[in-house]
Amino acid sequence: TIPEPVFQLALGEPVLFPVYSSTVRGEDAPGDVLRLAPEQLAQLAPLCTILRGGKRAGTKRVPVTLAAKCTEIGTMELFCVSAEGNRWKLEFNVRGGESSSASKPAEATVMTEVFPEDKVAACSALVQATFGGVPPTPAELPKELECVAEMPRADWSTALCRRLWDDLAAAAESRTRSPQHLSRWYNLTGFSLRPGFGDPLDRYRVDALWKLINVTTATAAKTPTVIEGGADYWIMWRRTAGGLNTALQQALWGKLKPVLLPPKNKPTPRMHGNELGEMWRCVASLERLETKLKQMLGDELIRRLQRGPIPHYAFWSLTRLGARRQLYGPLNTLVHPETCERWIADLLKLTPTNENERLGWAFSLVQLGRRTGLRGVDIDDELRSTVIERLQAESLPESWLRMLREVVDETQDDQSRLFGESLPIGLKLGG
Repeated sequence: TIPEPVFQLALGEPVLFPVYSSTVRGEDAPGDVLRLAPEQLAQLAPLCTILRGGKRAGTKRVPVTLAAKCTEIGTMELFCVSAEGNRWKLEFNVRGGESSSASKPAEATVMTEVFPEDKVAACSALVQATFGGVPPTPAELPKELECVAEMPRADWSTALCRRLWDDLAAAAESRTRSPQHLSRWYNLTGFSLRPGFGDPLDRYRVDALWKLINVTTATAAKTPTVIEGGADYWIMWRRTAGGLNTALQQALWGKLKPVLLPPKNKPTPRMHGNELGEMWRCVASLERLETKLKQMLGDELIRRLQRGPIPHYAFWSLTRLGARRQLYGPLNTLVHPETCERWIADLLKLTPTNENERLGWAFSLVQLGRRTGLRGVDIDDELRSTVIERLQAESLPESWLRMLREVVDETQDDQSRLFGESLPIGLKLGG
């Protein structure tokens, strides 16, 4: 706790918190005000954020003092504490060490938002209550969380989402209390951790999720038994797939393979409801799988498209499998351009029967044929011209046709379509 000096904290507007580290000043005490030579400090990536004071707080200044602690996983938690007892928690990743000299500041991270600790604590209490078996019910929990946070889920920041994951992880052993509890746990976990990367600690969080799901503990064996799985299970892994390393993505594929690419002469296991579609979307999101496997999966989707009727999941899954620019996967797992050219030729023979199919079909052609500027990645120019000519007759967003004509980044809407939903406020996917 650092009682002095007192700072004026800006609420409701963008602010920047620069952070410095030193390996030679171990004797300095918390609260000391120092004058230092630049070579004695290294600057970590600053935190760019908006601190919220509540729905009606607006923009204002609040006098605060500081408190701080270092955690076991390598973060520094910095609390801004007002005289009224309100607290805002900022987290800085100090595990990676020094990033740049003080004379050359490190690049700022993307904007995030920080909520007052009393609101975060209220959200935490709701999660604990639901999975503790008392109201709100699993069906009521999302709406209750939105009321306490004073905003719809789509507007929750990365910081708030990841804080909710902490509570969901603590409640993991109670997720099998009922099918409704299990479904809600999957739903909120995937939502809170999406896209599985982007925050410095996401790798540890997704690793913890994998262990919670796949490692049976003695305590978990005592809880009421509800079979894990179903569509919500695969949606959760689709949302967090980017945080799984290659080995874990391969392990997840091992669970999907018997259904999606079953051995010949063996019947395909029957899936309930939307589970088959979510399994396909999940596997298409595993960008670290090897190229040969992606080709096999894409070929199977093409066969299903040709047989008809068109599966609702086919265009989106084919798009992710063959996209020329992956959301997080390395270049060596991109499907070969010749494979994409073959898929494009097959797609051009199709005639969508409704608006959703038309948009999915067109977006797939755009992502398979878009320009990247890399010769070993792009498809043949003549075939791309054919795609442009075909799509010009369609009423499509101009940004889609630009991706075929020029090397450009996706718009936020296009990125959300490629990911499958919106991203938490404060995160952007890398191309």
